[in-house]
Amino acid sequence: MIRDGSDRLMASLEDLLDAERQILLAGELVAVGPLTRQKERLLDNPALAAADQPTLERIRAKANRNGELLGAAIRGVQAAAARLDALRQAPRAMDTYDRSGQRKTLGQGDAGAWEHKA
Repeated sequence: MIRDGSDRLMASLEDLLDAERQILLAGELVAVGPLTRQKERLLDNPALAAADQPTLERIRAKANRNGELLGAAIRGVQAAAARLDALRQAPRAMDTYDRSGQRKTLGQGDAGAWEHKA
């Protein structure tokens, strides 16, 4: 009886980890929060203690894989935020000189329409 409960619990946990993987790969980070709460409920179940070692290893591998995906997603969001911050702080206009030595201002009136990369 306990074994049957453990098997169902493990199947539910694996299904949840597989769904979490798909959500992370799709970039739907908002949907990760509700899954975390569901995982916590499953992991708090005492029937988890009756799971066999191969099943636990499979669960651990899936959880580690999802952790790596989540870490990559977090790094991507941080990089995007840093890039947006840099663009916000970039000057709105830039002075440059043409071939004849006349100064010309770029970016006036269309601020943000150009971007300078070194």
